[in-house]
Amino acid sequence: ECNSNPCQNGAQCVDEVNRYSCICVPGYLGTHCETEINECDSNPCQNGAQCADYVNRYSCTCVPGYMGTNCEIDIDECQSSPCQNGGSCNDLVNRFECTCSGRYNGTVCEKDCRPGPADILFVVDSSESADFNRSLDFMFNIIQNLSIGPDDFQIAMVTFSSNATLEFAFDEYRDNQSLFDAVNGVTPEYGPTFLTQALALAEQISSGTANGRRPSVPCYVVILTDGLATDGQEYVTQARLMQWRGVRMMGVGIGSSVSHTDLITLSSNIDDVFSPDNDDMLNTILRETSHQDCNDCILRKDSDIIFLVDVTQKGQELASVSRTMREISSFFSFGMNESRIGLMTYASNVINQFSLTTHTDHNTLYPALSKFPQIDDDADMIYALSWNL
Repeated sequence: ECNSNPCQNGAQCVDEVNRYSCICVPGYLGTHCETEINECDSNPCQNGAQCADYVNRYSCTCVPGYMGTNCEIDIDECQSSPCQNGGSCNDLVNRFECTCSGRYNGTVCEKDCRPGPADILFVVDSSESADFNRSLDFMFNIIQNLSIGPDDFQIAMVTFSSNATLEFAFDEYRDNQSLFDAVNGVTPEYGPTFLTQALALAEQISSGTANGRRPSVPCYVVILTDGLATDGQEYVTQARLMQWRGVRMMGVGIGSSVSHTDLITLSSNIDDVFSPDNDDMLNTILRETSHQDCNDCILRKDSDIIFLVDVTQKGQELASVSRTMREISSFFSFGMNESRIGLMTYASNVINQFSLTTHTDHNTLYPALSKFPQIDDDADMIYALSWNL
């Protein structure tokens, strides 16, 4: 019965009495071994892989992120430890995510969003006792909000009165506590205020590599004074020279009577003059020394501004006041978590012209800043300032 070769696909024919049987090679079945077995029918390939059927075998084409004979193994994308700076790696399908530590940011925590490093030189007017103590308080507040160290922020200090003295250099104190102790131990030299000599010493310390100065990092020269120098305008030449050479100079008004004009002259630009009563200078330094691509800090721009206008002034003077208010308002934007502007006028009484919530854009605000009458009356500023907003 096998003479007719009934068995297919390489099967072996076994001749028996009045019949035959086929012994199929692996991968085939049926009476004549005519049917190829589909090894993919059992769905051996896992995790969305594609199965290809061959004779007596199959192969799996894995989707990205899996491996193995049946694509049963999830590839560990974290095995190469891609997350930097102490970040923890979360293995996902065909990708990973980094949970960054501290203030690091980026796909693999590669961006150091910590502010710094920078060198800050405080130039402190020590001619008056009360003002000197206030300057130290300001310094303490700055230092406690910075990371001090050779790879972070470094602080140096100069005091001046009759003479200018380097109290300590940038690399002298490497941690916050020792720096606190050093500042606390500085004794003032009361007397006149010779600013020119102090600026010359500040330029010497802030340039080059002496006194621990690191040329590769930004340097800020912060001058704490009332601006009322004994040497008159002699310091202006020295200040201009430092600014021309690229020294970043900031002025902080310390004292009962502060010359803001002189502080502006001392500083690199008008925006570099600060009050000791807030953290504006600190925030400026932190923002400027952070990675430019970092977005984990939110710069808040919200403010409430009340204009208080003396309407007993002449018409021409009031027109100038209106122009000034419009110009100031142009620097602010309106909206959620931004700025609001109100207007109050006074003579012998106070009138609320419009509240903080009345105007939400410049188009309606600008005309309203001109719509108030001139009043022939006496102006009571003390009463106006005591008005309950």
